[in-house]
Amino acid sequence: MPLTPDAEAARQALPLFQEGNPFLAAVRRANATALRTLLSAAAAASVPEEIDILLRYQAARGVIPQELRAALQPELENCARRDKDAPMGHIVAFLGQIVRLHKSVEQRGR
Repeated sequence: MPLTPDAEAARQALPLFQEGNPFLAAVRRANATALRTLLSAAAAASVPEEIDILLRYQAARGVIPQELRAALQPELENCARRDKDAPMGHIVAFLGQIVRLHKSVEQRGR
C-alpha cells in the first residue's frame, strides 16, 4: 500500500531534525512566522517555482537564513519528483511537517 503524501513527508522531514544534521542548525535560526508564511504560500501555489521565488525573497530579506534556503532546496526538489503531475501536495505536506518540527525545536529550546 503506497504511503500518503503526509506519511512520506514525515519520513523525509524527521531525519533532518536529528542532532548533528546541518539542517537542524539552520532551521533553529528560522523565524516561525516566516515558516508559516512559506507553508501558506505553498498551499496557494500552483507550481514549485513559486516556492523557490518566495524562498529566495525571504532569504534576501534575511527573514529565512540563507543556509536554510540552501538546505530546503534539494528537499523540495525531492518532494516535487514524487509526483511530477501534482507536486504541490507533497511540497505542502513536507513544509507542514517542517513547521511542526520547528515548533517542537522551539519548545525544547525554552
